[in-house]
This record gives sequence, C-alpha cells and structure tokens, in this order.
Amino acid sequence: MIKKKNNNITISSQCININYNDLSKQLTLEDIHNVSDNLKELPSYEHIHNMLNHVLDISKKGFNDMIKELALYIEDYLHKY
Repeated sequence: MIKKKNNNITISSQCININYNDLSKQLTLEDIHNVSDNLKELPSYEHIHNMLNHVLDISKKGFNDMIKELALYIEDYLHKY
C-alpha cells in the first residue's frame, strides 16, 4: 500500500482519489468512512469542516427521503379516513 500526501495529509493509496474538499461532488457514506479510517494525522479544521459538510449533506438526503415516504403514508391515510 503506497502512502502519498494529499493536501498535506498523509493518506493511504486506496482513498487517494477521493477529494473531500470538492463540495460540488457528493461523497457517499462509504467514501467518508474510507477517508476517515485512512487518515494518518490530524487534518486541519478546514478539511474537517469539508468532511462534515459531506456528512451533513448525506444526512439531509436521508431525512428528506424519510419525509417523502411519510408524506405518502399520510396521503394514503387521509384518503382512507
């Protein structure tokens, strides 16, 4: 496993292609786990902030999906009762 420096943070080669600083691309939860598990030193606050923004976006998507499903149930029950 090759170790390289990416943004002054040592990470292993298996997550070298994951750019968590690019907020225009949404990372998956697996990508976030991969990056956090392979950090070899403490990242800067800016890097932590960017990773947490991705986690927040993932959480918002999950919450919005749950709200949509609940809205469908509510509509069904409103029509029945």
